[in-house]
Amino acid sequence: MNQPDSSDDNQKRYIELEREQSEDTGSEEPEEQRLLEEVLQETMAATSGPEAYALVMVVAKRPGNEDIANSHTAEELVREILHRRMPNWVAPGNLLRHVAEMLLEDPAARDRLVNLWTEATSDAG
Repeated sequence: MNQPDSSDDNQKRYIELEREQSEDTGSEEPEEQRLLEEVLQETMAATSGPEAYALVMVVAKRPGNEDIANSHTAEELVREILHRRMPNWVAPGNLLRHVAEMLLEDPAARDRLVNLWTEATSDAG
């Protein structure tokens, strides 16, 4: 009996996740929800301590990233955090944008990001 190739299964899951996110249906499968939660947890875990300041400075120096409340800037910060924590992992589809939007929509997470951004950028200036 032939077993399906796990890389094919992973690719199919990523394609499905990308399609669902682009449709913006809001309904997520349990595995997709788990992936989203893991990425969100990794991102939030990295928003404290000296490493967080360094990551903010990397992102803040890029043109157009003056304000963390901007979804593009928040997405860049999420991308940088995940790249540092999981350098070989490639985020599927719009996952980074989705995580950034979730962080900005949650009042506590948004406050945490704004405070981190303000402290790190004012300390550098």
